[in-house]
Amino acid sequence: MDDLQSVILDEVRATRRELREHIQDEDGKFNEVRRDIIELKTNAALMRQHANVINAIIATITSAIVAWFVSVFGQRG
Repeated sequence: MDDLQSVILDEVRATRRELREHIQDEDGKFNEVRRDIIELKTNAALMRQHANVINAIIATITSAIVAWFVSVFGQRG
């Protein structure tokens, strides 16, 4: 009976160790995925900011051109 209990306890310990190792592996993978998601969010925010700067520059240039046309061709009319 003691041998059977010993075998069972050894199996339980081995299973527990394997489960703990598996959980640690999965935690590592999830942490890596979280870091990737954070990096993607940061990159998306930077790209959005970059696009907004480009839009502002285009709007400024367009406004300047329209103002120039109005000042040049508005006086002739």
